[in-house]
Amino acid sequence: MGLAALSVTGLTLVRHKHVASEANLAALKRENISAIDRFSAGYYSETAQSTSDALYYGTVALVPALLAFAPRCTAAMARWLASTWKRCAPRLPYRP
Repeated sequence: MGLAALSVTGLTLVRHKHVASEANLAALKRENISAIDRFSAGYYSETAQSTSDALYYGTVALVPALLAFAPRCTAAMARWLASTWKRCAPRLPYRP
């Protein structure tokens, strides 16, 4: 139940996040960014974005794939997902 609540909360936060306007982004100063992130501020790389996306989606797909090969976990996981979906699906915000 806790994991389902966390997932629904994350989905809600992502769908209702504040998007900065072009004027706000243009007003940002590199000096106001923390030192850890400053080295990459102002740079965009399509290659780095593609690599990051591939690693992210690969990791997201890895957990269900590993569970699919664990015979004892497969049936229990299917029952848990079905019960979670029945409880949470009616409350999810729908945006076409």
